[in-house]
Amino acid sequence: MFKYKLQKLFFYSILSISLSHSYRVMAQEANSASTQISGLINAGQFEQALSVIENELKNNPKDPLLRFQHGISLAGLGKNDDAIIDFTRLTEEYPQLPEPYNNLAVIYAYKNQLDKSRAALELAVKANPNYVAAHDNLGDIYTKLAASHYEKAAGLDSKNESAKSKLNMLSAIANLPIGSKQVYNSGISQSSQTKPAFSFKSDAASANSINKNAASKQEQSKAEKLEKSKAEKELKEKLKAEKATEKAEKVQKEKHKKETEKAAVTEKENKPLPAPSKEKEAKPEKQTAAASNPAEEQEVIKAVNAWAGAWSSKNVDSYLGHYAGNFKPSDGSSRANWEAGRKSRIGDKGNIDVSVSETKVAISGDTATVNFRQVYKSDKLHDTSQKTLIMTKVNGKWQIKQEKGN
Repeated sequence: MFKYKLQKLFFYSILSISLSHSYRVMAQEANSASTQISGLINAGQFEQALSVIENELKNNPKDPLLRFQHGISLAGLGKNDDAIIDFTRLTEEYPQLPEPYNNLAVIYAYKNQLDKSRAALELAVKANPNYVAAHDNLGDIYTKLAASHYEKAAGLDSKNESAKSKLNMLSAIANLPIGSKQVYNSGISQSSQTKPAFSFKSDAASANSINKNAASKQEQSKAEKLEKSKAEKELKEKLKAEKATEKAEKVQKEKHKKETEKAAVTEKENKPLPAPSKEKEAKPEKQTAAASNPAEEQEVIKAVNAWAGAWSSKNVDSYLGHYAGNFKPSDGSSRANWEAGRKSRIGDKGNIDVSVSETKVAISGDTATVNFRQVYKSDKLHDTSQKTLIMTKVNGKWQIKQEKGN
């Protein structure tokens, strides 16, 4: 009982497992050295085996077979801490392999670190549920752990006959005296000997398993690189398409702006000058007084700010409500078509911010001319322009009759 199996690795010239071409070539080249190393390990000539392995690792530093044999040789020489480093690195790079976990467990058991040994063996069984050596070793560890707890229970309560009975039973099974700190049936305690006597168990599947998983990892790395390259290509194409769309929108906006400005100039040139009214000739002081009415100017400015606020918040209904019933679009389109266009353009944008500054108001009766500086910001455009609104007072509310961009 408590014979822990440290897996030795035997390399075969003919592998029954299908490997990648590159790894198969490597296996063929390493066959002679691996056979030599296995023979040295079997003969207990660990120093010689270590010398051959380290020489081979100069050419193949990542070879999992050589690294596995390196750990076995170190353990055979009693350099358990160094062997732990070798096996631990193998478990990190090849977590699907059970053998490195098993060998870690054996060394931890020799060091009387039974909890670590149990954890490593459970990972070995998880990696390969059919791994006989790990199951066998795990049973031994569980038995030793159980015995230590029964022993503690009996020591804490001398009347606990149940604990004593179970401890005696486990001691008989394990061939260990009650209270012994020995871990192995060899009769050699951890404190009296630093170089344990190993109970080796050969397993042809070990070499195949390590070869197969090493090749699998190479294929996985290749697939990950291809997937990453594909994702980068798709992202590049997406960014390119977005840039082209943004450029087309900008060109379309510039075109629309020029057409609007041209239409405004044409309308201004064709509009006849109004004939001076007798009322204006007779009462110029009254008009001047109306034009400089501060309270009315504030009402006009308030209406303009509310219009810009509705635009910024993308409240289309409120925004269109600031336009008078007799409003005529500057591009000559119908009111219905103009409203549909505005709804579409405002709704398609993300965030919108429209601010008004440097506002100047001139009022004549129920008509007000407002000149101001407009700053428009959206996710895709930042534009500053001078704008003029011709507003009319309808039922006490100032509304936009005409809109011009300067």
